[in-house]
Order: sequence, then structure tokens, then C-alpha cells
Amino acid sequence: AQAEVLAAQVQHAVQLEARRYHAACQLLSDFYHGAMGAALPPPHEAPPRIEVLGQEEETPQAQAPDPKKKAKDKGKKEEEPRPETSSHGSGPQRLRRMVEAPVDPETGAPTGPARWEFPFLE
Repeated sequence: AQAEVLAAQVQHAVQLEARRYHAACQLLSDFYHGAMGAALPPPHEAPPRIEVLGQEEETPQAQAPDPKKKAKDKGKKEEEPRPETSSHGSGPQRLRRMVEAPVDPETGAPTGPARWEFPFLE
């Protein structure tokens, strides 16, 4: 019974932290756009509900080691998965990105304003 209460408290704490992070991202985005004198961006969508304990309860039973399979796999070599690398760049390019103004192909004149994007806030 105490484990269930603790699990419910952890679940609630994770959900609160996700909402706090979302609110902080929205506040920072509004601040940066306001500091640049730009109009405020539209609000971000609310984060999806996070279920921390949903999948973890079933995995211990499914991962019981099979001694026969272990003997067969002993001779096989397993490949380790490679971590995915980020293509966002490094340094200041990772923190902000200038989006050029869209250009009309016929006249070559800009059709809208250029703007800054902050990928770490999305």
C-alpha cells in the first residue's frame, strides 16, 4: 500500500514538473520576443499527460532470463545501439536561429519579416 502511495506521488510530481517546464518555456519565449520588440508568439500547446509508471509495471515479468536461450546467445555477438546525434549545431547556433524573410520569386521583394527562433524553447 505504501508503494502505491509513493508511486502516485512520483507520478504527480513528474506531471507537475512537466507543466512547470512548459510554463517556463512559454515565459522565456514571451520575454525574448518582447525584448526584441516583436509581437508575442501564439501560445504553445499544453504538454501531453505523462504516465511514468504505465509501462514499467509489466516489464520485469517479460524480462525473466531463459537459461536455454542464454546458452544459445553466448556465441552470438550483440551490436550496441549507437546514440543518435543532434543536427541542431553547437554553441550560439543551437540557442537561436535567424529565419530569413520569405521572398517573392517574381519580384524578389520580401513578403514578410525576418524573425528569430529559439529551438530550445520548443
